[in-house]
Amino acid sequence: MRRRKNATFSLDELLIVSISLATITGLVVGFFIPRFSETNDVVNTMKKIEKEYYGKIDKNELSDAAINGMMNYLNEKHSTYMDDEDVQELNSKLDCSYEGIGVVIYTSDKGVTIYSVYEDTPAAKAGLKAGDIIVKVDDKKITKESDLYETKALIAAKKNTNITVKRGKKELTFKVDVKT
Repeated sequence: MRRRKNATFSLDELLIVSISLATITGLVVGFFIPRFSETNDVVNTMKKIEKEYYGKIDKNELSDAAINGMMNYLNEKHSTYMDDEDVQELNSKLDCSYEGIGVVIYTSDKGVTIYSVYEDTPAAKAGLKAGDIIVKVDDKKITKESDLYETKALIAAKKNTNITVKRGKKELTFKVDVKT
């Protein structure tokens, strides 16, 4: 039967291993910490606003606005920030409990644009088509700068909605019943 040897280290060996680990840890921390300095700028700005702004601030809304602003900066039609309300709306769509007219809309360089119209929906029955640019919902003008989710909310706000679109050079108004 063989006897196990106990591992022993000299003080010099322990010192070398300790210094090596400390050096590696320092390099790793030194590499990653500066990467987060931009994050500190955002957090510090939010804290300063919360502390020094004269009006009442809702921390969650301020955070949502900051994130939404960063996403808007990307100017990318397929990237968007979804707050809690938007997530609930998406979940209701996925659960098939969504109220709407049967269109998919997105923001383009021309404005809020209908991407597609589902068959046998209020939008299809009213005559809306893919490519139509929404310029008005009831009496509210929709511009290139209009928020996509606010436009969706305007469309779904009432059972009967008048939607004015630009199709080619013409402006056409359609009365659409919101499906529930």
